Amino acid sequence: AAAATNMTIPETLTVVSLLAAATATVPPIAPTWVPEPWPPVENDIPLYSDLGNLSFPVKATPAAQRYVDQGFRLIAAFDFGRAVLSFRAAQRLDSTCAMCLWGEAFALGPNLNTFDEPRLVASVA
Repeated sequence: AAAATNMTIPETLTVVSLLAAATATVPPIAPTWVPEPWPPVENDIPLYSDLGNLSFPVKATPAAQRYVDQGFRLIAAFDFGRAVLSFRAAQRLDSTCAMCLWGEAFALGPNLNTFDEPRLVASVA
């Protein structure tokens, strides 16, 4: 139940006017974070340096291994779309890497966090 107030209609209008005036004079806050374009360009996924040090050693070239590790770090961060792109980059760097294909399949596989996620579907179309 709503709490009853003892304010008259003119007092209520005064309070509403003051609140409206106060919020109208507050300048908008400019965003400091600019999102990356989505979906990322498949051939242009960078190697991120701030995702931690999780490593999943596989039989791959050192360059492909860096993308495999990044793919698993992104999976751990629930960023499945970029994980897919990382595993694809690893595949381009080492075409004999079976685990690079498996990593992509793992990132595309069913999980509770990407059920019908339109951005993920768009990134692999």
